[in-house]
Amino acid sequence: MTRKILSGLCVVLLFLCVRISGLAEGGELLELSQSRLLYACSTGNTAYFYGFSNNTLCSVRVIPDGLCRSVTIDGVIRAVCHDDGCAYALFTTSHRQYNLLSLEMDSGNCRIFTIVQSSEILPSSFAVSGNEVFLLSAGAVYNTVESYSLSGEKLYSYSFSLGADAIFLNDGIAYAMTKAGDIYRLSHGNSQLCAQAGSCSECSDAGIGYVRTAGGAVVSLADGSTRRTDAEHAVMANGRLYTENSGLLFAAAGTKTAVLDNSFDYSVHEMDPETETQENRTDRQEAYAADEMMIVSAGTTVTALKRQYSAVSTVFDNDGSAVTSGILRTGYAVRQNGTDIPLAIRGDLNASGTVNSRDISILMHFLIDDHELSGVFAAAADWNGDGCIDNRDLVLLAQSVR
Repeated sequence: MTRKILSGLCVVLLFLCVRISGLAEGGELLELSQSRLLYACSTGNTAYFYGFSNNTLCSVRVIPDGLCRSVTIDGVIRAVCHDDGCAYALFTTSHRQYNLLSLEMDSGNCRIFTIVQSSEILPSSFAVSGNEVFLLSAGAVYNTVESYSLSGEKLYSYSFSLGADAIFLNDGIAYAMTKAGDIYRLSHGNSQLCAQAGSCSECSDAGIGYVRTAGGAVVSLADGSTRRTDAEHAVMANGRLYTENSGLLFAAAGTKTAVLDNSFDYSVHEMDPETETQENRTDRQEAYAADEMMIVSAGTTVTALKRQYSAVSTVFDNDGSAVTSGILRTGYAVRQNGTDIPLAIRGDLNASGTVNSRDISILMHFLIDDHELSGVFAAAADWNGDGCIDNRDLVLLAQSVR
């Protein structure tokens, strides 16, 4: 069918084909098999498997009911994202015109919004939060995040010290991640540092308020704490870590989990909320308890930390004295929400507050079993945040010094 859709002051002529099917709790997802990229989204009581091909967006609500919807458009889909009620696609038509497709899962209603025409947009990722659309934009030195209204009006510009590397959506909130792995919460022109995902780390959805890094860490977007697991898939739900070592996608919602296998068959399983998984137990036996400390970038000052983490009331130095200024050092502690948390500075292995050749030497000696690193110093040495201190961390540390 052909529809003329008015968005702002622009009229966009698109061809939409909406397909709807239901599979109950399990079945074959042939629609998703045509997707070139696949994703999972876990929310409070619903979970989705979704993906896109050149011109088709497909989403399946695997928990609770197996509702499947797909939309084919006259354009090229560049990226997709999902929240609890809608699937979104960022697509282009001609002359670098970027448009937003919104697909409501309950009703199946589709809406098209003309956002911006620009050669500076980097369409690898985006997010939609309320009436604000967040897009990556190439800057003269570093990438920025630009936001627009659904009518295409420019709203805000977000800039970061090392530039934005990706945008993602979690629980209806937009986030930006920098090259250094710093994660910022974005809203109405304000950005707040909320977590650290490791240097140059990609991340994926791991439940409401959590993301999973490429190195295996499950990071809280609320307080920056991390948990590590070697499992292929991991999702937090009901305060517990659910894991899966097979399949293409994994999601959890309520007390159920869903798995998409390599044949594009999916199944839903009931989980006992009172039973703690082996992953939950072994995560607490890591060499350093990353979920019990805060990890920040070298050069961060006391003032900057308090500004970025509003819950931090006091910072203590290595002697236990309160400090109000200066750069932070590994071994410091912060009082957050009434609890004292050890502080690690990425790459600062000698508590100097800086990263230099001496830190490289310490890490080299550690790797040949000629030096011990534990606690916050082990966390500071784990540059990429994958839970393992190895030559990859040494390379990244050396690159940061150069």
